[in-house]
Amino acid sequence: MEVRWIDLRQVTPRQLACWADWLTGEERQRLEAMSGSRRQTFLCGRGLAREMVGKALGIPPETVRFSLNSMGKPETDGIFFSISHSGHLIGCAVARVPIGLDVQQTTKAPPRRLSQSMGEGEAFFHHWARREALAKCRGESVLQWLHREEPETGYRWEQLPVPQGYCAWVCRAEE
Repeated sequence: MEVRWIDLRQVTPRQLACWADWLTGEERQRLEAMSGSRRQTFLCGRGLAREMVGKALGIPPETVRFSLNSMGKPETDGIFFSISHSGHLIGCAVARVPIGLDVQQTTKAPPRRLSQSMGEGEAFFHHWARREALAKCRGESVLQWLHREEPETGYRWEQLPVPQGYCAWVCRAEE
């Protein structure tokens, strides 16, 4: 497993242009339909994923192609990966087994209706990030896992080091 993080505020225009050149026509159309910070987040996520998937597969990143699964998430043959972003932080995890990554900015207030059952403050975001990572690993919606018990077998969780004001978890299928 490999995980990389990018602070969106530190991405250079040159890097963005390079990643934009790697997009397929369909991805360019999606990018053009976006506005504001969503454009940069999408471009950085795809670029970072292509770099990491290309490295793992031993191919140039610009040749990596993604398809969209039933949840609308990008995937590729030969390797598993997961992209997550919150605030100014975006990350990608790559592994040979199904994997899910989630990062949450912990400095915002959790939604009141969910925090009553999932914890207050930072505890809420850790709970959410673990559930989101599990859902991504399984290719499911996080809504299916918010109030269910986590499986005791078949998956491994790891809390990841991230800058202050964030929490991040990765969930991967056991080999």
